[in-house]
Amino acid sequence: MYRFAWVTSFVGLASFIACYSPSYENCSIACDSPSACPNGLSCDMTAHMCTAGNSCAPSDANGSGSGSQCWTMATSNFDPCVAGFPAAGSALDTSVMSPIIETDAPSCAYAMTSGGMACLLHVSSIRIAAGHPFGATGKLPLILVSDGPVVIEDGLLIGANGQGHGGCTARQGTTGTMWGGGGGGGGFGHAGADGGQNDTGSANPGGSANGPDTLVPLEGGCQGGDGGIGNDPTGSAAGGAGGGALEISSRVSISMANTALVLAPGGGGTGGMRTRGGGGGGAGGAILLEAPDLALGGAICAPGGGGGQGALPTGAARNGGTSTTQCVPGASSSGNQGPGGVGGLAATQLPTVGGAGSAGANGWGGGGGGGGYGHIHFHTVNAPTGSATVKPPAS
Repeated sequence: MYRFAWVTSFVGLASFIACYSPSYENCSIACDSPSACPNGLSCDMTAHMCTAGNSCAPSDANGSGSGSQCWTMATSNFDPCVAGFPAAGSALDTSVMSPIIETDAPSCAYAMTSGGMACLLHVSSIRIAAGHPFGATGKLPLILVSDGPVVIEDGLLIGANGQGHGGCTARQGTTGTMWGGGGGGGGFGHAGADGGQNDTGSANPGGSANGPDTLVPLEGGCQGGDGGIGNDPTGSAAGGAGGGALEISSRVSISMANTALVLAPGGGGTGGMRTRGGGGGGAGGAILLEAPDLALGGAICAPGGGGGQGALPTGAARNGGTSTTQCVPGASSSGNQGPGGVGGLAATQLPTVGGAGSAGANGWGGGGGGGGYGHIHFHTVNAPTGSATVKPPAS
């Protein structure tokens, strides 16, 4: 069981972004022409590195110099050796700042080499300290790049963001005579579950599995389908947001303590209002760990969100669960009438179908389907060590 308490303010974000402001150090940026360097630097054409006036040692150009940003292993979704890649900012240590990162902030915008935009933070080292978890919110993927070791002792949550991508196919719940059907669960690493039937017995499917195992390009899970419409079109029931996308890349190593948790959950679907079916759960997100050495304890998980409950004749329908503190599937919205499905976590814990709706004035809407689990990928030189719980299993 893995639990942690989340910080509740964005105070740390402003201080961290201020500390992060990119600088360009001598002999830290690769170049191939005299005009390829940032203002104030010129290109040493022998070492092919940008310099503030002094010559660069040849070793700086091949990854062994003290200022080099070139790595000894290929990187995913970013290139640290091209001109203009920002130099490392100060260390990210949550015992000092406990930040929550907003990935949509213009100050960290980065065009990924694989296509699309992300928030990229390049720092000298990373420590997610015990008792000081780290969170990220926003629609864009987050790439944390560390020149030194990454040490994770507590929780690291990439929030459900709803961004989705072109491969998302979860469908809105079926339209009912009086009560709508549940929305399909979002798919990503695994397909989402079907939405619950409407009051005439028809249902729509969850989203199909999609996305590359390598997480190149880096993108998050798919959102769940909205709840279907009944005889009152004014109600609503949004599908759960898809899980976010996180890449942690270290030039040296990534280690996780047995108390650590890296989590990218799909969001729970909303309970149906008026005569709507429940929203489908969002699919789990993406987690990519990249370093020459990985020593992993604790848990690394990308669970799907639970489906929302269908609208009820009396009382409010319940929302599906989002797993923000534990490595467990998003919970069903529960209830005997039109319950939402449970989110997926692994091959032995697949998402479940939303409960069926029922006809008549005292009937109810269908529940949203559970969201499928996400993708986890380890890119490393040496075989990972440690006994971490990894759900779904890493590719």
